[in-house]
Amino acid sequence: MRASSVPRSRPLLGRAFRAEEDHPGHDQVVVISHGLWSGRFGADPAILGRSLHLSGRAYKVIGVMPPGFDPTLSEEALWVPIAFTPAQRAQHDEHYLTVVGLLRPGVGPAAARAELSTVMRRLAELYPAGNSGREVKVEPLAGRLIGPYRQRLFVLLGAVGLVLLIACANVASLLLARGSARGRELAIRAAIGAGARRIVRQLLTESAVLALVAGALGVGLAGFAVRLFVKLAPPGIPRSGETRIDGAVLLFALVVSMACSLLFGTAPALRAARQHPQALLRGGTAGPAAAHDRLRSGLVLAEIALALTLLVGAGLLIRSALELQRVPAGFDTAALMTARLSLPEAVYSRPALVEQAFGQVVERLAHAPGVHAAAATSAGPLSPGGGTNGLIPEGKPPTPENLIEARLHIVTPGYFETLRIPLLRGRLFSAGDAAGSERVMIVSRELARRAWGNADPIGKRIGCCEGSPLDPRWKTVIGVVGDVRYRGPAAAVAAEFYLPIGQPPPEAWTWTQRTMTLVARGSDPRMLAGALRASVRGVDPALPVSAVTSMDEVLRGSLVEERFHTLLLLCLGLLGLLLAAVGIYSVIAYFVSLRRREIGIRVALGATRERILAMLAWQGVLPLAGGLLLGTAAALGAARLLQSSLYGVTPSDPLTFACVIAVLLVTGAFAFLPPALRATRIDPTRAISEP
Repeated sequence: MRASSVPRSRPLLGRAFRAEEDHPGHDQVVVISHGLWSGRFGADPAILGRSLHLSGRAYKVIGVMPPGFDPTLSEEALWVPIAFTPAQRAQHDEHYLTVVGLLRPGVGPAAARAELSTVMRRLAELYPAGNSGREVKVEPLAGRLIGPYRQRLFVLLGAVGLVLLIACANVASLLLARGSARGRELAIRAAIGAGARRIVRQLLTESAVLALVAGALGVGLAGFAVRLFVKLAPPGIPRSGETRIDGAVLLFALVVSMACSLLFGTAPALRAARQHPQALLRGGTAGPAAAHDRLRSGLVLAEIALALTLLVGAGLLIRSALELQRVPAGFDTAALMTARLSLPEAVYSRPALVEQAFGQVVERLAHAPGVHAAAATSAGPLSPGGGTNGLIPEGKPPTPENLIEARLHIVTPGYFETLRIPLLRGRLFSAGDAAGSERVMIVSRELARRAWGNADPIGKRIGCCEGSPLDPRWKTVIGVVGDVRYRGPAAAVAAEFYLPIGQPPPEAWTWTQRTMTLVARGSDPRMLAGALRASVRGVDPALPVSAVTSMDEVLRGSLVEERFHTLLLLCLGLLGLLLAAVGIYSVIAYFVSLRRREIGIRVALGATRERILAMLAWQGVLPLAGGLLLGTAAALGAARLLQSSLYGVTPSDPLTFACVIAVLLVTGAFAFLPPALRATRIDPTRAISEP
């Protein structure tokens, strides 16, 4: 990253940039990150004043930033001044930088947008060639950097909340059972003068102690879970390495634990305080078993509904991930190896030298053993690079509504053959498409559709990259190729255009920082990796080769964040399912314990095992059926929150709902069977004789 200054950030060591260092000739200073300082230089405090060689130039280290400083969430390692030359400052038709600023107190985004819009209109008046029709976009930096993760975090927070509610329902159910088991004790307390308030206060105090102990254990488990999360989290998740348990988290855990103890401990406490002491002291019960079970059955119903909502969300994301894996990338990833190569400006300052160096590397690579085809591109699939340009088809006025934003690719001959991108019309680039010959371009099917609809684009001209909207440098379309999902399977198909390496505008090498992606296809990936490095060394041993990897790995890596998010939600869903199963088991087991004497009498009078199972099944079917109905309605509403994260699946996907309901039915059956089968084995003689 190049930066002149970063507001409100103080280096850990040294200093930040000065105004005079933002000029050519005074810009060879560098500020490094804490990670680079500690990892590469052993946290040496004498690092200040040392020289680092970047792109063939020596830079003096003037500062080290503190841990966690990552303003763009891209794990940058160092920063140098941007230092525009006078010619660059006079250039007003390049728009590739993102401007970051701090708003003054009391100034909101709307006011900033209005003021910047005024600035843009003034620029359009002064420099119409490069600024006509352009607008300014103002948005919070956090939203731009975090992007979809904000919604994902809220979804995970909601899922955690649902699991918490399921667990609390189970605890409330256990407290109800415990209150019933302590009925005689509480009746004695009431008989000797303890009022209902005192009994409720005692039971709530016990619940609070239980919540504090459970909260402490939960914090301990959370510490282990956080370490596991940081270890398993993919690198693209913003600030995942800074995840930790601090005072705010501990306070939140304490508040939630106490709130849950009061919320879900009150009903069991009030119910226990309202029992009839006379009946309990005489050895009776507080009322019919069915009446005692209504609250517990209602809790189980809620657990099942919440578990269904969780599992539907996880199921939709799983289905979406499966659909993404089937999305065609637009090129063949098999046996394809890629690498990034950057040329230092100090050595390769002229465009002719850049073109020559990349051409020689590709030529060596194409003739290396085990390599079937090779090429280079300024913006490869699933790789950084590739700015967008506003294109104007010939014959249309240069107005904002006619501008087509398309991604630029500078490629060498053989690029489409190497990636096996299909040619739909026209021809591909050849060695004759060089500087001085007719300016040509190849467009993607999407760009052709946007520019000319169903008309044949071959031979038509389009203005881009050079000149201005008022005075374009026309390029002739010689071919149409298939669409490639360069940003990943989940990204929408975008308009793309390709220029031969001999014909890009000279400024393009500044846009790309003289960096290209090498691609090679062969039979053995290990040989390809060696061939990539050897080909670069054969041209210039000092050139660094980075990001050497297979395209299959790159494609899998593009989906790793979605898979990780899905895995987290699936784990929460399975936890909710387990807790719901425990709830069903506890209700049936409690029902059997309350009606043990009744069941014994029924067996003595000739009731069969099937009759006993049917009676108990009805006790479990009601909350299960109610939970499925309520959960289906809740899941239909909650699934809409995931709509932006889904691909190829609707929030009301019937297959997902059917599978989740089937899983819950099977789980409910397995949770029901153990206590129900024990009930059929009750000895009627012992059951009848029990008090």
